[in-house]
Amino acid sequence: MTNMNHLTDRELIDYTLKFETDPVRVRLAKIMDNMPGFILQRLEDVGMDPETCMFENCYDPGDYITHLETQIEWLNNDMQELQEKLRELEAMTVLEFMDNVRRKLEAEKRHNELLKQDIRKAVDEKDHMHSKLKMWTTLNATPQELT
Repeated sequence: MTNMNHLTDRELIDYTLKFETDPVRVRLAKIMDNMPGFILQRLEDVGMDPETCMFENCYDPGDYITHLETQIEWLNNDMQELQEKLRELEAMTVLEFMDNVRRKLEAEKRHNELLKQDIRKAVDEKDHMHSKLKMWTTLNATPQELT
């Protein structure tokens, strides 16, 4: 194969689609034609040098593929859980749904009250510390400063 570094991405894709006989290369060119820059960007993300198209030793593409497979598995599990929740919600009657919403609302009100109590405690503690600081400032002041 001749050196085609002088070709732009678009020209290389067109050349490959017209003249290449290797089905893998043609398939990759078709994908690149449909999503310009997508594959190259992903390859660069995992450590491919854009000039030489060689992978640097700092990142193992196999590990990246394993990571992506794990991510797909996790997303599939998450999707199954969400579908199960949806089936449960679809099976609920209106009264069950209203009861569920009422319980959640009550829980949020309790949580809100606890937060208000925490705010009151923090304000009281701030006021207490402020009075202590005022007392220490007074105790440490010289007689001339007090007048």
